[in-house]
Amino acid sequence: MAPSKVWNHFSQPFNTETGLKVTCKVCNLKLSYKNSTSNLRNHAQNTSSDADSNFRRTSSAASVASTSSGGPSARSHYQGPLDKCVNNINAFAVGGHKDAECTNALLFMLAVDNMPLRTPDKQGFKVFVKALQPAFKIPSETVCTRLLEEKYLVLRARVAQWILSAGNISLTCDIWTHKYSMKPYLGLTCHFKRGKQQMSLELATKFLTQRKTTEYLAGVLREICDKWSMRLDRVRGVTTDGGANIKAAVKQVFGVDKHVHCLAHQLNGIGQKVIGNKSTPPSEVEMTPAEVAAAAARAEEDADGDFDFEAEEAEASGNMRRSILLKTKKIVRFFKQSEIATAKLIELQRAEGIAEPNCLKHVQEVRTRFNSCYDMCDRYLKLASFTARVLLELQRSRQSKARAPEALTAEEEDTLTEMRDLLAPLARATKEISGEKVCTLSKAIPVVRNLVKVV
Repeated sequence: MAPSKVWNHFSQPFNTETGLKVTCKVCNLKLSYKNSTSNLRNHAQNTSSDADSNFRRTSSAASVASTSSGGPSARSHYQGPLDKCVNNINAFAVGGHKDAECTNALLFMLAVDNMPLRTPDKQGFKVFVKALQPAFKIPSETVCTRLLEEKYLVLRARVAQWILSAGNISLTCDIWTHKYSMKPYLGLTCHFKRGKQQMSLELATKFLTQRKTTEYLAGVLREICDKWSMRLDRVRGVTTDGGANIKAAVKQVFGVDKHVHCLAHQLNGIGQKVIGNKSTPPSEVEMTPAEVAAAAARAEEDADGDFDFEAEEAEASGNMRRSILLKTKKIVRFFKQSEIATAKLIELQRAEGIAEPNCLKHVQEVRTRFNSCYDMCDRYLKLASFTARVLLELQRSRQSKARAPEALTAEEEDTLTEMRDLLAPLARATKEISGEKVCTLSKAIPVVRNLVKVV
């Protein structure tokens, strides 16, 4: 015998100290149950004017077979009123409010998580969305591309209005060269307050097609500011590196007193001179097309592990500090490329009682990254004993395809320690003045004075 449809509105009976009871799904009231549904039906009718119509509309096919004991059904499926079901389907139809809400959430995910535009067309993503909401029609890659372009125009107009209404604006300008293509780019970031919220927005990343002269860079800066309708008289400061061309361009566009020299770039330049590197601000780096092609080829060889450090060795000729750093870089590079060497390095640390998550690996120097030389020296000195044992073992056993380099001698380690100690105050100062959410300009004078005292 099919169970009564009244069970669509009540929970399954459960034991209490006073006997069996059920809970009303409408008002959460607990009622006594004594193998009769009369009192349950009366309660449902009195509780809501819709309750009786609801369980009349519910098809008996929604209920499952009763248990062998003849009690209420083990499961029941309540679909709700027909008009509610129809409205739910219409909401997820193209143009419905739920469809627009889900599509906006999808576009937000693609943009914020930097996901490929083909994500909606992937089979796994389709299965996942269908499991969450079968009624939602996933937009294709083409549709997502068009919608993102439309949303960009809307958001761009909104951001332009924010910038136009901002009373005080600070800009950060940076010029860099792509590692593999060796093409130069100029990036401009805008900082201002909107109410109590600090806004930092990257306005442009401009490919520089001409030589980086003062006039050309000034024209690029004007073009970006005009595109965003920025009032130049509201710009309080523009932070750049120490390149003479970008400094002159900023003073030409915004005013003589608006340029702010990036202290971190200055400290990094000091560190490069300490270790014997030639330090040229990125904004002043100029290369001919032939030099660009050669540099790009070297970068690709370096990424593939075929670069033999000949250019660095020629540059380091006669410079003991640079020669020791170059030798250290070769050792670090070997460990980065050899799985066997890295595994043995971790194995030796574990043998000393260090847990695997706390085992250290070598850090490579990158000239354009602040404090990377200090980090490389400091990490090598911490792993010096383990590194020497691994290199000696690999030289004897020849397990590695590439020949293991020679470890640093005791004298070379002493020199490396001295360079590490010289770079340490600069590294701490760079970390102190680097802040994304706080203003650190007021720290410049105290930091420089402390550096003079320490060094």
